[in-house]
Amino acid sequence: MSNNDESTMSDNYQMKCGVTLGILAAVMAANSIVGGRWGAEEIKSAGEKGTAYAWYQSKSIKESIIEGNRDNVKALLDTPNAKNEYRVNLHKNLDKLNKTLDRYDKEKKEILEGSEGVGKDNWVLKHKGELGKIKGALEWEKSLKLYEDAGDIFDLSAMFLQISLVLGSISLLLKRASIRNAFYNMMVGIGLVGSYYLNQAIIFVGGV
Repeated sequence: MSNNDESTMSDNYQMKCGVTLGILAAVMAANSIVGGRWGAEEIKSAGEKGTAYAWYQSKSIKESIIEGNRDNVKALLDTPNAKNEYRVNLHKNLDKLNKTLDRYDKEKKEILEGSEGVGKDNWVLKHKGELGKIKGALEWEKSLKLYEDAGDIFDLSAMFLQISLVLGSISLLLKRASIRNAFYNMMVGIGLVGSYYLNQAIIFVGGV
């Protein structure tokens, strides 16, 4: 084979490999864009989950304080001095405290399960002035798990795509056609695996 023939074959291979690398690089870019957006949603969900649980804990602390006040009122009602108007006022205070405890119980449940989880009849908390808009801590926890699972698929896709790009780059440096073609075939094969996982990730996030 003449030098001109070898040069022509090398030029043809470089063009073919360059086009393939370009396609794989575009797929890699798509993975980074979509996966990056999903990663931001994962961070947001983690923050919202923490905030929801902190809110729940705050309500629990307030509930404990009110329970202590209620127990004190009940103890006063059992004393000999709890008579007449004083006893009436104690009962009024007890009713008020019990209503507050009922409200805290409903608020905690809505914070934990979300407005959809507790049903319209149990909506007590407002978000931006509207009832029924609370996303609960358990809902955020579920969303976070889905985002983490999706992120794992995007990461797997990125790993295979990066390996394929490395193999393609190495093949451009090789002179022996058989070895060069072997690297090219590995690049395409592993690139297809990476593309498959990217497609699976997109299908997964589309169902969230």
